[in-house]
This record gives sequence, structure tokens and C-alpha cells, in this order.
Amino acid sequence: MGAIRMQLGYKISALELPYLFIDHYMTGCAPVYPLIYIFSLRHLMGGDTVSVQDISHHFQLTGTDVMAAWRHWERMGLVEIEGSGVDISITFLPIPEPVSGHTALMMELVAAPKSEPTQLALPVDEKPTPVDNAPVDNQAKPSITNPNLPKPLVDNHQEVKPTVEKPAAAAPVESRPQYSVQELALYRSQSKDIERLFSKAEQALGKLLTYNDMNILFGFYDWLRLPSDVIEYLLTYCAEHGHRNLRYIEKCAQDWAEREIDDLEKAINYVYLFDKHYRSIMQRMGKLSSFPTPAQRKHIDKWLHEMYLPLDVVLEACDRTSLTAEKPSLSYVDKILTKWHKSGVSTMADVLQADEDYARQKEQKEQKGQKETKSTTKTNKPKTNRFINFEQRENDYTQREKQERQYLLQRLKG
Repeated sequence: MGAIRMQLGYKISALELPYLFIDHYMTGCAPVYPLIYIFSLRHLMGGDTVSVQDISHHFQLTGTDVMAAWRHWERMGLVEIEGSGVDISITFLPIPEPVSGHTALMMELVAAPKSEPTQLALPVDEKPTPVDNAPVDNQAKPSITNPNLPKPLVDNHQEVKPTVEKPAAAAPVESRPQYSVQELALYRSQSKDIERLFSKAEQALGKLLTYNDMNILFGFYDWLRLPSDVIEYLLTYCAEHGHRNLRYIEKCAQDWAEREIDDLEKAINYVYLFDKHYRSIMQRMGKLSSFPTPAQRKHIDKWLHEMYLPLDVVLEACDRTSLTAEKPSLSYVDKILTKWHKSGVSTMADVLQADEDYARQKEQKEQKGQKETKSTTKTNKPKTNRFINFEQRENDYTQREKQERQYLLQRLKG
């Protein structure tokens, strides 16, 4: 990728970072994102050009991670990106004031009189079913499973105690709990993490959250016990790859929870390996935008973590599958890799050696077959079997014809 053309959309006499940037934009994202922003701005003010390779080299990141940082700042409204591929132009914009769509509404809800039940006036895409929608009741009590959550207060004196208290070490339940509208409102007003999580989710998904959306997102934090920064990183990653369906993102969150991805560094490393391994294999199979299904990931995990095959060997098997199979599939790739693994193939050098051995054996077999064909001679001697087991007659029909002619001549003369 070539140099990124940048230009200032406003004039400043020196490199400065407003309090607004530090207070609101440096938090809630990957730690390296602000560093990339400041690094590029400083070089731009010095009249230098900046390339993705430069940023990747200084921060030891991939080009994909660098562009993810710029996409993040574009969503935040701090930069404007034009173009694609190697021709990208980035314009730095004035830092905008952060806007929270529901802060005032939540304050009104918490301050509402206890005797009057209040419903949260949020945009709802669809009417919740009885299964998805918990009853709204001022007497409803939240069922907390995350011990890090604040204890919600109805007023300054009365504390709403959890219905079921679970120890910190307890494993999460198999299915996501359902939270009432009032519970979500209380948690959001009491926790800055939850407030920021919902705001970041709206920015990443590009829509206002419905009640069901908030139920799913809060489940990531409370049920799966993922930290808020990890959830935000997951939302950003999925949205950038065209997956904005929260049901799909929930499956990814469950996978991360099972893999114990409980901090941002683990999440970044996992995404890097996921892009390098899973997505590269799917792309090599011709599925450019597909995420692997659980069955497909089982195949890939088998090759990489049980057979311990290098990625280049797996990709070579994918290439051969695409060239030979009528309908390429990971099951066909699995047959090739299983055969290689049983033969002791573990590197690309082993693959090439196996190809040479196969070609040599094939050539020797063909030469042997040709020699056997040449050495085989055909004879007129009849074959003997159980149906023809007597001595065959041998007649000289030419001699008999000569004798018959002589006999006829003698008859005519006589």
C-alpha cells in the first residue's frame, strides 16, 4: 500500500491535543489507536508523508490493524477517508463534542416516582415476544451474574438487591438471562462502562439500540462476563467485516468467552490469528467474505492445533482442492491433509518431496508395464483348461488337398 495523502481541515500553530480528545476519545478503544492518530498528525504537521508500512513498522502492527484504527477514527468523526486500496486520502477534522443519545432520558427514568411504573421510550424495531420481553414493574428485581456490576439504586436510600446472588467463580448459565427495561435503565445510569458500551454499539452498528439489542449487549457483560473494552473491540471488528446482526455477534461473543478472551490484548492477538488463519483459508477456498461455521472451524482447528500443520501447507491443500474438486469443500481438503499427515508430511518441502516420489513411482510403474507388454509373445498353441483337456489334432490340410487331386486324376484316367 502506498503513502496515505493527508491534509488538515483546520489551521493550528502547533501540535495540540484538546482535553476533549484525551477525556472522551482516548478511552474505549484499542490503546494503539490514539498512538496512530497522534503519530500521523505529528508527521503531517512536519510536512512528512506517512504510509501504512511506516505505521506498521513503528507500532509492529499489520496493515489491516492500521486501517482498522483509521476506520475507528472515521466513525468517531475525527477524520474523513476517501478512496480505497492503495489510493487513500485521509483528512483530519476538528474534534467534535461526543453526543450520548439517551443520557437525559435515563436520568428522567431513574428520577421517576416509585409509585408510577415508567416504561423506557426507546425506538423498537419489533414488538418483543413474551419470551424476549420481561415485564416492566417497579418491583422487578435484577438477576445479577457479574459481580463487577454496580448495585443499582432506585433512590438515594433504597437498594434493589439481586434475586439470585452468584459467586464470582461460578460459571455462567447456559442461556442468556432476560433483563427488564427498568433493570437496563438502572444499570446504564449507574455504570459508565454500560453507558459507554451502548453508545459505542450504536456507533459501530449504525443504529439506535432497541430493547432486545440492549438485552443481548448487556448479556455479553453480565452473562458472558466479557470486559466492556473487549465487547467494543468485538463490535467494531464484526461491523468492519459486514456483520452487524447482533445474533451473529452474540455467537462470536460466546466463542470468545469459551476461549477465555478476557482482556483487550488477548482479543487483538486472537483477531490477528483469526484473520491470518481462518479467514485466509476461507478466502483461499473462494469464500471471500465468509466467516467459518463451527463445523468448518473444527476442521481448521484439527489441521492447525492437532496435526500442527503450517498454514502454507494447509493453503496448498486448499489450492489443490480448488483445482481438482468439482465442488471444493473443507472435507475434501481434510482428506488431502489427513493423507499427508499419515505420510509424515509436515512442511512444504515434504509436500514437494512427496510429489517427486509419486511422479517417480508412477514413471517406474509405466516403464515396467511397457516391458511386460513387449516380452509377452502370442502363440497358436491352444490353451488348456478344464473344458479343453485332451490332445489337440494337428492336420496338414495342404497335403490332404494334394492327395485328393491325385485321387481324382487317377479316377478320370481309369
